[in-house]
Amino acid sequence: MLDVDQTLWETVAKHMSVHWDVIYADMLRAKHASVSQAANTFGMALKEASSFQPRAIVWNLELQPALTDAEAAALDEKFLDQPEVMLALGYKLGGQGRYTDAERCLKKSIAIRPTHNAYYALANEYRDRNDLEASREMLEFAAELPSFG
Repeated sequence: MLDVDQTLWETVAKHMSVHWDVIYADMLRAKHASVSQAANTFGMALKEASSFQPRAIVWNLELQPALTDAEAAALDEKFLDQPEVMLALGYKLGGQGRYTDAERCLKKSIAIRPTHNAYYALANEYRDRNDLEASREMLEFAAELPSFG
């Protein structure tokens, strides 16, 4: 498999005789960049510009491979009233196998603002622990929420 740079420069070389300028080269680079590269760049810029904003925290949580206990505790304490952060933290901790911590964060998110996503995430946590009754109950709660379409 070719890496992005090799593919980019092969494409650039092929088109050099027809179109070559800085803007065109930039457009080619953007076209061949992976979604994760773009997301990482955007996430870092967002965090730099507004590190205290919940959306910046959520974005970077989604990009971060894993959380230490100390990082999770700090986020839990600082953003305990932010449902989006609690939801993202619940997803992240559940993905790390920290089901009790994930459940606590997801319940906080639901307590602040019940959403389909939060109920589904909590239902999945219960399902992963083979607590199918609790999982079904969360899905029923989600079904009772207003539909968006």
